[in-house]
Amino acid sequence: MGGCMQAAGCEAAEASQWGKALSCWDQALAGVGPSNAAAASELHELRAQVLMELGRDYDAITAASRAVQLSPSSTAAHLTLARAQLNMGEPSLSLSSYQRVLQLAPGHREAVDESSRAAQNMEA
Repeated sequence: MGGCMQAAGCEAAEASQWGKALSCWDQALAGVGPSNAAAASELHELRAQVLMELGRDYDAITAASRAVQLSPSSTAAHLTLARAQLNMGEPSLSLSSYQRVLQLAPGHREAVDESSRAAQNMEA
């Protein structure tokens, strides 16, 4: 059921049905066992993206932080955390998260571009 709910959440998100996406992913998380940290991390990361779409940046940071905690080598989780931190007005924290993405995936295009924006925000 978890995979089915995850897919339904992705479809809802693609249709900009944010509330439905969150509901599906919450149901999927309830079905993910403690031994499947990677799946739980992915769901938290997806939730964080939607929470940012809803302007709920603090909640997005919480979800992305959980994703990073569950899967420290996930570039997607670190990238989403960096974006949420930047949205929340925390460019220095964001820059640290972008740097982690670049440690995991040197030359990651989005992280390179977005980290320069975070650095500019620190100078402003």
